[in-house]
Amino acid sequence: MSENTSNASMPTPPKLLDQLRAGTRLLYDSKRTEDASVGWSTKFILFIGKRHPNLMGVTEIENGFV
Repeated sequence: MSENTSNASMPTPPKLLDQLRAGTRLLYDSKRTEDASVGWSTKFILFIGKRHPNLMGVTEIENGFV
């Protein structure tokens, strides 16, 4: 019998903004601070063309913001 693992059985990692919310909750008590962080991050993600920041290199970021 072969070991066939289905993607359905593996949990998906949390989305970027969900990770941001969780991290902000650890650092701050304010819901407004959390909302502001998510709002600014959303604007940044839209500005960079909806690309995940982890996929961008240092040179790409430096060239985009100079």
